[in-house]
Amino acid sequence: MPIHLQPGLVAPAVATRLAAWRAADVAARLLAHDAALWTDAGIADTPGDPIAERLGWLDLPVTSPASLPVWRRLADQARADGIRHIVLLGMGGSSLGAEVLARSLPRAAGAPELVVCDSTHPAFVRAVDAVVDPSRALVVAASKSGTTVETTAHFAHWWARLRADVHDPAAHCIAITDAGSPLAALAAERGFRACVVAPGDVGGRFSVLGPFGLLPAMLAGVDVAPVLDGAAAARAALSAAARRAEGDLVAQDDASGPSASAERTSGLALGAALGAWAAAGLDKLVIDAGPPFEAMTGWLEQLLGESLGKHGRGLFPARPWGDKAGRRLHRVTVEVGAAHTGGAAGDKPEAPSVLVRIGSPEDLGAALFAWEVATATAALAMGVQPFDQPDVEAAKRFARAAAAAGQGSPRPEGAAAAAELWATDIADVLRIARPWLAAIPPDGAIAVQAFLPPTAANDAALDGLARALDEATGAAVAWGYGPRYLHSTGQLHKGGPAHIHCLQLVDGDRGQTSDGDVPIPDAGISFGRLIAAQAAGDAAALAALGRPPLVVRVGGA
Repeated sequence: MPIHLQPGLVAPAVATRLAAWRAADVAARLLAHDAALWTDAGIADTPGDPIAERLGWLDLPVTSPASLPVWRRLADQARADGIRHIVLLGMGGSSLGAEVLARSLPRAAGAPELVVCDSTHPAFVRAVDAVVDPSRALVVAASKSGTTVETTAHFAHWWARLRADVHDPAAHCIAITDAGSPLAALAAERGFRACVVAPGDVGGRFSVLGPFGLLPAMLAGVDVAPVLDGAAAARAALSAAARRAEGDLVAQDDASGPSASAERTSGLALGAALGAWAAAGLDKLVIDAGPPFEAMTGWLEQLLGESLGKHGRGLFPARPWGDKAGRRLHRVTVEVGAAHTGGAAGDKPEAPSVLVRIGSPEDLGAALFAWEVATATAALAMGVQPFDQPDVEAAKRFARAAAAAGQGSPRPEGAAAAAELWATDIADVLRIARPWLAAIPPDGAIAVQAFLPPTAANDAALDGLARALDEATGAAVAWGYGPRYLHSTGQLHKGGPAHIHCLQLVDGDRGQTSDGDVPIPDAGISFGRLIAAQAAGDAAALAALGRPPLVVRVGGA
């Protein structure tokens, strides 16, 4: 079992919750796709997107294997055609799961490299162009709705590149989307190499074990069959828990009995713990993912942030920048690493922690499924709908207005304006932000939203800034690139606990760079204008909710 749970002082509450779930047949009803689990608890359905239509992920461990032979042929043909890069155009759940599989597991010798395009910064677009030869690339456009703005923009760019460089551009394209989507229609019209239809009853952040997660990883040379085997074992444990084995559960690793084992393996015990921690005010999860599982951090951030961060509730995924011993009892540590590594989180029984130890692809598959179960059931305990994202559309609406205006969105009527300052570089942000930071208490949280090009240098600078913010305030800190975070923790920033404070970093030249902007073909807008509008749109959405961010323009003053 890859997940080892230490509830700490909330262990009695976890045991009580699990006993109540056994009495209510929660495991059996979950497997039966019973949406009344949530609605009977007073959790409202989402008009036009009911819970009942978002429970197909529970079956992916046993339904996805049937598709593997077809997808394997696509992967074999790509290698035979000399493809060197799999260019994945996808945001959030359309790329984060594939990243976990492709970065965490061994890849076949000579397999193509996975390149994920989830930034709209023009410098990033140019950087990918510089290393990927269109004639040796397979472009995978992944979007459940088929209308994701970033994916649409990137595809327009790549279609133009392919048309200029190859005889048959459609032969270099694969779509992953829902049936009947605009992307599916485009794939049929242009004759893509393949259009893989995703299950319509699976939401993006729960899709890692379906085509959105599995196919790009297979194209990049990963054997995903053992991953599904592990996920199927975790699903079987959920079925075993549904049989309501006798015996009380003390949610510790020394608990005994078939019911305790099934609840731990399936993720039910973890879900009860997440709910208990949230109720006790332990709403910061410090995620420490070691090599080669670093990509698990992004996947967990989206799964937890977007599923649970709404109606003033949620769990804030932070990083261990300055994880001082005195804070261990006030935060939950989530450690992800190889099975042979140790972990300090479990040293003190009263310190709440989750240890995820992965020694095989099967372990990874079991862990992925268990975290999905845990998130869905934690939502039940927390009283939130886990499959919607009610505050995400506002940012998109403001971004569209900003893009149409060609500049930052005007202040929403009745909303506080977002403060805006200038810094010479990322290292200078701390100096600029000190007055703002003075109002953030140690039990708060800081989300750094970086609308900057994703580069190794910026990664290091943002890590340094996060550590400095941690030292200066004692608050939990996380950072993410925009617009990637908009499809991940953006919902949490707007709908989660009020103690989340957002610090937005934007290029001083508003996305334009000295090397020039990159136009989006046939769109009437450039990548530089798009990312500037997305930053302005999210700042406006936060301000409209009474949570104006501090906006710092970096460089270009």
